[in-house]
Amino acid sequence: MTPRVPVRELAIQVRGVTYKAAEASKTPETGTVAVVRAGNIVDGELTNDDLVYVPASRVAEKQWLKKGDVLIATSSGSLDVIGKAARVRCDENLAFGAFCKVLRPTPYVDVGYFAHYFQTTPYRRYVARVAEGANINNLRNDDLANIQIPLPPMEEQRRIAAVLDAADALRAKRREALAKLDDLTRSVFFDMFGDPMSRAKQLDYAPLGKLLKLKSGAGLPAKAMQPGPHLVYGANGVTGAHSEYMFEESKIIIGRVGSCGCVHVSEPRSWITDNALYVSQISPRLRSTYLAAALEFVNLSRFASQAAQPLISGGRVYPVEIPVPPLDTQQLFEQRVSAIAAHRSRIEQASAKLDDLFASLQQRAFRGEL
Repeated sequence: MTPRVPVRELAIQVRGVTYKAAEASKTPETGTVAVVRAGNIVDGELTNDDLVYVPASRVAEKQWLKKGDVLIATSSGSLDVIGKAARVRCDENLAFGAFCKVLRPTPYVDVGYFAHYFQTTPYRRYVARVAEGANINNLRNDDLANIQIPLPPMEEQRRIAAVLDAADALRAKRREALAKLDDLTRSVFFDMFGDPMSRAKQLDYAPLGKLLKLKSGAGLPAKAMQPGPHLVYGANGVTGAHSEYMFEESKIIIGRVGSCGCVHVSEPRSWITDNALYVSQISPRLRSTYLAAALEFVNLSRFASQAAQPLISGGRVYPVEIPVPPLDTQQLFEQRVSAIAAHRSRIEQASAKLDDLFASLQQRAFRGEL
């Protein structure tokens, strides 16, 4: 039977960099260091998006990310975030923030095998059990140190890591393909109609106030706050599920507060909350697929109020002008978008199967059955 070894015997823990809010900047300056945070942990990997920069004097030598590290979000108000882990695949010129910790493996464990454990279902269940707090969720040093990891001989660890790496690489390629499809839709729109903010094409333009009407979504009734079968949409898109639905048909939604200007298309039989606007009427000069794309690419967030809580309203949206191409051209765009969507659906289905396969491989690997 494969022995189980606590993390305290396999890795050292390193706390993240502490700094004052006034010391952080969104842009690099002389004498500053880039810092990653929990938001940089995506699908088990580390991204370099939305970095902050802090004085280099705040960063100790051990707080630089190194190849083989496992970066973990250890403090968050969300149980979905707490415990998220990313494998550091190369020495990075990056530090990490105070709401994260690094587990730095010792030579007694293969770094790939070690990193894969922190993507498993048993690990996530363990985090959910120990991290939940009254106001903020935390993973303490002992919570991490006491995690028990099955530890076969080193050669077996390396073999398992290689199998999981190969399966994970296929999943990454699927995610890249989906991201490129998002770019393709944008490219098709700009090729056919130009950048709506630069008027690159010789097309008629009209203010949105003459093309559509907006209404605010509704608050959720307290008596029906429990989860249900109908999707709930807000400023950030899908925010949950509900026992009732507000609209039978699909709607074009614009984020009103928070993620101002974000555009989503709802599923039928869904609810739209009051932190979003929805298109209640559309001019016969527009097709809905074209309108949704135009609203997204015109970047409505530019027109949000600059208050402490940014806000976008119909009064701010209505003066914005968009191109109004002929209906047959809009229909051609709709056909192309539909083809892209069909291809996306096929890739998503294949991706879901790969995710299921990967989860199965993980379970078998850490049960000693792979």
